[in-house]
Amino acid sequence: MADRTEPGNAADSPLNKPPARSLPTLTAGRWARRLRPGSGPGIRLFCFPYAGGGASMFRDWPVRLPPSVDPYAVQLPGREGRLAEPAYDRMAPLVDALADGLAPLLAGPEPYAFAGISMGAKVALELTRVLRDRGRPLPRLLGVASCTAPSLNAPLPWTEPDEKIVDYMRSMGATPAEVLIDEDLLDLLVPTMRADLTLLSVHEYPADDPVDVPIHAFAGLDDPESSPERMRPWAVETRAGFRLDALPGDHLLSPEGERRMLDLIAADLTT
Repeated sequence: MADRTEPGNAADSPLNKPPARSLPTLTAGRWARRLRPGSGPGIRLFCFPYAGGGASMFRDWPVRLPPSVDPYAVQLPGREGRLAEPAYDRMAPLVDALADGLAPLLAGPEPYAFAGISMGAKVALELTRVLRDRGRPLPRLLGVASCTAPSLNAPLPWTEPDEKIVDYMRSMGATPAEVLIDEDLLDLLVPTMRADLTLLSVHEYPADDPVDVPIHAFAGLDDPESSPERMRPWAVETRAGFRLDALPGDHLLSPEGERRMLDLIAADLTT
């Protein structure tokens, strides 16, 4: 099932323990990990995690992407190897820091693209706007998954207690049950989730500021939070073409849904 619209016509959590096999050494300072070191030149795909997520959530993507796509996992402060750093709770300073931190990887002649999951989709969009305003080269594609369209966002302060944050993580289904009852881990990691949810809830997105980058959106057919209907308005964020694909799964997609999403992103980048 797919919905194609042209403009004008219309989860690993940071609570998870690090994987047994370590990820490659950080590149571009602390901000990104190259997931397939030693591969040949190809289009760089920067992958942005959902709220509370870290670089390890993308550790299996290299085996699911063709050699012509060179994946990098974005690592935000407040999780995994950057757990000691406070997480950002406002969008503008985060994307400014990302633009600076990723600059060495975005400045070369090689093309690149962004893929964001849930919160990561909105971070990728706002980073694209910052890069445009700085006169930098733009991504070839913006892939957005499991994320309600920014135009439907109503800025509200996030004032929920820690218990509600833990309930939210439980409802998302990405955090192991044993972690959710470990008070020591929660004391370390709930502040990061609170910062991420605050960042999402208070940011005010511009009403009419589309980017000149095509957007490919992916929605879980059974996602109550970011349904295909709630992702379709992503079309207003671009002047360069929009496509929406509804895939199997709920908010984090099923394994089949994720596989199909990666196949579609790879096809976008290699044709």
